[in-house]
Amino acid sequence: MGYLGRTPTPSPIDSSDIPANSIDASKIVDGSIELAEIADNSITDAKLNSSKLDGIEASATADQTGSEIKTAYEGESDTNAYTDTEKTKLSGVATSANNYTHPATHSTSEIADTAITAAKLATTLNLQNNDIRVRSLSQWTDSGAIHTSHLCTGSFYSVPGAIVIHTNIDSPWGSSNANMLSIRLQGFSYTHTESPIDIIFGVYSGENNWYQKAYTSNNHPSNWGTDISFGEDSNGKLVVILGTTGTTQRCEVAVTDFIHGFQNVSENVGEGWTMTAETDLSGYSNVSKMNRTGTQGQVFQQSIGVKSSPASYSGTGQTYSGLGATITVQSAMSHITINCATRAQMLGGIDSGNEVSIRCSTDSYASNLSGAVMISNWSGWDQSADSLVFMHDHGQGVGTSITYRLYFGDSRFGGSTYINDQWGYGTDNQATILLTEVSK
Repeated sequence: MGYLGRTPTPSPIDSSDIPANSIDASKIVDGSIELAEIADNSITDAKLNSSKLDGIEASATADQTGSEIKTAYEGESDTNAYTDTEKTKLSGVATSANNYTHPATHSTSEIADTAITAAKLATTLNLQNNDIRVRSLSQWTDSGAIHTSHLCTGSFYSVPGAIVIHTNIDSPWGSSNANMLSIRLQGFSYTHTESPIDIIFGVYSGENNWYQKAYTSNNHPSNWGTDISFGEDSNGKLVVILGTTGTTQRCEVAVTDFIHGFQNVSENVGEGWTMTAETDLSGYSNVSKMNRTGTQGQVFQQSIGVKSSPASYSGTGQTYSGLGATITVQSAMSHITINCATRAQMLGGIDSGNEVSIRCSTDSYASNLSGAVMISNWSGWDQSADSLVFMHDHGQGVGTSITYRLYFGDSRFGGSTYINDQWGYGTDNQATILLTEVSK
């Protein structure tokens, strides 16, 4: 547009020259406006129409450091720093790894059948309690019989109290358990005549009782005597009690074998067995002694009595010589043999009734056990044989004590009788009585 008159003086455009919202991108030629042509503070928010600039918040800067960005990020909730150390650790974890801790032990139910082969067994094994369980396939019945070995051990040298074998077998009281079972104990006794130890216990444990409870022994400590019992602990489990609270144990033993069957058969029954020596048995109930069984002619025990001094008697009747011994029955199915080694001199006469006899305490009439050795002579002295031997079918139960004694005298006319007299035998004469319990 032309001008009339003089040429106008140019002046910079300021904000008053530009209506609000009048400049947009289509009104400005690229590169046509230089910074020198725009007055300071002339472009305000009101003069701009740009959606891009509108999206920039107040005080925004383009110069934040990495540390500032990290601090701002970690200040937000649910954010944590991912360090170089953690990255190194994560890089060392195998693919598909998880946080699993393998248990130190396994129950038999966790090991698959046939999983342990001969190739996996070391030539030398350090066996601990319950490490190996052996099922005897040749001993199955309709309900299944299981043979378990290596159950528990016990070390008892100069240890007071009864040995108690703690099992995992339910007692027949308060449960439906019904087991036919046997337990074998083997070991060594410090007393040479009692070693090696080999004893088997057996019972039908069921129907609220111990049935056919018995043991058979090739050898076992004499201080157990007939005090060999089954019992029940406070947890309702079967225990075997050997000896009394006053017994001093001197043995090293192990429960080597356990066989059970009939009902409620389980491998778990053979786990967790232990052995202890206890001076207090009051915590056990239903304690019952076992009968001793064995083969015919098996010697169960012996007892001996000795008399070194002589004895004499004159007059009618019989008197105790001072020679005797006591034995406690270990089996109801046994005999007692009595071997009395002594010498008797008797002064005979017409129809004399001198006699030497053995009497036993279980005879209520205290009469002769089995006849008598009688010597009758017209006159003068006579001498008996050196020994008397009897076999007594005692008919007593397990645990019964029987005392056998030598009696002598003249039952008829009051003759004189001497027992263990030194006349004719020197001064080293000694009379003995030996009792032996033998199975029928």
